[in-house]
Amino acid sequence: MSVNRKRSYDSISSPSPSTSILQTNTTLFEIISTNPFLTDEKSLEDSCINVTPQDIEQVLKLSYRFPAQAFKFFHWASNRINHNHTPYAWNLVIDILGRIADAVRTFEVMDDYDCVWDVISLNSLMSAICGSGRVIEACNYLQTGKKFVRPDYDTYAILMEGLESDGNVVGVKENFYDMIFEIGWDPANFPACDLFLCTLTKGSDGIREALKFFYLLRDRGCYPVIRFFVIVLDECVRFHDIRRAEFFWEIMLEKTKLQPTTAMYNSMVSMYCYHGDIDAAMNMLDGMVCKGAFPNSLTYNLLFRFFIKTKKLGEASEMFTEMVSNGCVPDQLNCDAAVRIYLENGDPVMAIKVWKCLVDNYREDLEGIANLLVVGLRDNDKVPEAVKYAEHIIGRGIKLTSSTLSKLRQSLVKERKEFVYEELRAKSKAAY
Repeated sequence: MSVNRKRSYDSISSPSPSTSILQTNTTLFEIISTNPFLTDEKSLEDSCINVTPQDIEQVLKLSYRFPAQAFKFFHWASNRINHNHTPYAWNLVIDILGRIADAVRTFEVMDDYDCVWDVISLNSLMSAICGSGRVIEACNYLQTGKKFVRPDYDTYAILMEGLESDGNVVGVKENFYDMIFEIGWDPANFPACDLFLCTLTKGSDGIREALKFFYLLRDRGCYPVIRFFVIVLDECVRFHDIRRAEFFWEIMLEKTKLQPTTAMYNSMVSMYCYHGDIDAAMNMLDGMVCKGAFPNSLTYNLLFRFFIKTKKLGEASEMFTEMVSNGCVPDQLNCDAAVRIYLENGDPVMAIKVWKCLVDNYREDLEGIANLLVVGLRDNDKVPEAVKYAEHIIGRGIKLTSSTLSKLRQSLVKERKEFVYEELRAKSKAAY
């Protein structure tokens, strides 16, 4: 289908309706934002501008930085539209006035303007008050607000989000009990349940308190979303609590439709490695792809570190090969430890492979392990390789110590190749 993209110059001669509306709203906003609070309403009167309910919405959207003037404008505009504000305009003004005390009064007089109280307005009020950092005031006002309208799941989720930010375990428990009394148990109410359990997990009693209420919710078919499982697994890692981690993991896989993330698999791998259960850790690695998660550098580094630390060098070599082939880089501490362990256990070939990976990916703090590599190759009767990598190291601007060069000289003298040492020493001096 052809589209005419040519500009119509006829339309430029007079403003379109949308342009007129934009100019009206801009003028009203300029009055609000540039006039003192006490003269605001007079300036609006003098403007002689007629407004529609939609104009009011647009101006309020622009007026968040001027709450007092916005309220004056809202009051002035009420008379222009016979107090027929839209519900959205009420929600906006409640949100704006959440930063001052008039928000509550605005909500309570809605009925005077023939605007029906509803849970959307109540939630806007709760959100506005919580957003201004007055979560306790919002919780207290809910007891009054319930006289006007029955709260819903979102009402309690808004409050619990604020209470979680404040770390208020007592407050979140009170709201949880109030929610159950007002609404009851419902598996669909997972946002509020999730916020509730997350707050408990972060509290002083942590996992134990969360577990107690988790049982209560589970018995009624109510489960949190993935965020809680992420937080509780992190707490289990912090306390090395593999037993409870396994409990939450099994619940997540068997009772919910949630898919663990790579970060969550890493938490489990970390705990299994800490407890020395490498079979379970490897099962996590093998099973994660089936659940749509893929190992990353951290996954491989956790396992590689375990194999190096426990001197399972065959498994370490396999893990190193797999991680590099999958585009993941061993961290520098792991590389340093691996070079050292491979040399100590008579595997200079793997030590060299790890060294190459190290210098390809890192530029700093290489001097110590570079000197160790040269001495280690020499100690493993790999003098030609020691010389080769000594030249390589000097060429990269990494300093070889006099001790390293002295040990290399001893081996070269025995092989009647002192001239090789002299060449190395000269290159080293030239480099430094």
